[in-house]
Amino acid sequence: TLKIVDYIKSLNIPTICFPKGIGKNYINFNSLVKPDCISIDYEIDPKWIKEKLKGTPIQGGLDPKILLTDKDNIKRNAEHYIKIFSDYPYVFNLGHGVLPETKPEIIQYLIQIIRNKFRYVVNHLRINRVIKAYSYSSNTSVSFYPNNIFLLSFT
Repeated sequence: TLKIVDYIKSLNIPTICFPKGIGKNYINFNSLVKPDCISIDYEIDPKWIKEKLKGTPIQGGLDPKILLTDKDNIKRNAEHYIKIFSDYPYVFNLGHGVLPETKPEIIQYLIQIIRNKFRYVVNHLRINRVIKAYSYSSNTSVSFYPNNIFLLSFT
C-alpha cells in the first residue's frame, strides 16, 4: 500500500485510503502511509478516530445497515456523524458499500439529509470561494472550502 500511495502522490494526485477492518491499527496505518484522507469503516468509533488522527481528513463511518432501518434512525445516525465532525475535515460517506437490499429512495433520502445540512452550513458560514478542488472522474469531484468543509459532488 505504501508504495502505491507514494507513487500516486508523486503524480500529484490526492489519496484516500480505506484500510477496512484494521481496528485500532488505523493510527499506525495513517502514520506510515500518510494518505491525504483516510476512510473509516463502521466498526470504528468516530470520536476516537477524530481524536487520534489529529487533523488527517476522515471519510465515511456510517454503517450501511442503518439504511435498512426507518427514516428517523437514518437521520439520527447521519446527523450524529455530521455533529462529531462539524469542526474537523470530513467527507460524509458510508463505512462500506451500499447493501444490495437498500432501497434507492432511502439512498436519496440520506443524500437529501446531507445536502440540506451542508446547504445550511455553507450558507451559515457564507463561504464564497473554493480553496482546492479535485476531480476524481468525469462525474465526481471533491472541493475543499474554508473551515474544513468538504463537498463531494456527483453530476
